[in-house]
Amino acid sequence: MMRIASFYDDLLQTNPTGTRIASIAILSLVADLLSQAVTRGASVSIDVRQAAGSFVTGLVFTGPVQVLSFVLLDRLVGDGGLTATIAKVLLNQLFIIPLIILGYIAVNGALKGLPWAAIQHIIRTKYVSILKTRLVFWPAAQGLIYQFVPKDYRPLAMSVIALFWSTYVSWKANGPAAPSQLSTKGSVQKQRTQ
Repeated sequence: MMRIASFYDDLLQTNPTGTRIASIAILSLVADLLSQAVTRGASVSIDVRQAAGSFVTGLVFTGPVQVLSFVLLDRLVGDGGLTATIAKVLLNQLFIIPLIILGYIAVNGALKGLPWAAIQHIIRTKYVSILKTRLVFWPAAQGLIYQFVPKDYRPLAMSVIALFWSTYVSWKANGPAAPSQLSTKGSVQKQRTQ
């Protein structure tokens, strides 16, 4: 385990932004695979396209946005102290995260080849529910991360905790009642039923 930590430290020194983004993308992939295993059961094969979409979404959208948000919040608020921690959590929860979740749903849906109407349906039916559930868990987790985790390791710490959160979001965005297409009358056809 120490070798892995040392290897990760070396990568952070040579390519900090790329290492953080790649970590988020890999953990997004793992979260999607966990979500598929939980929602579909072990006997059903993995949806490789969905898993790849989660990885690509982490690589080109959520990873860069999360890394940028840490830098932005550090510059806006500063680092250290309870007041700075509370300010970062509030700014993150009220402004950054709602956009990240909205973008995740849109980018993930587009990568899956969903029509825009189906993506809009997912946003209308699941977005608010995801945000509400998030408020139960994330403010405390972010407060602990901002307060106790060194700046260089915050994206990784957030990603490890986000593994479980992302499993939930992937399940919510891709699980039962996620539309795969719209009929000509505009009614949503369910991707899978359980």
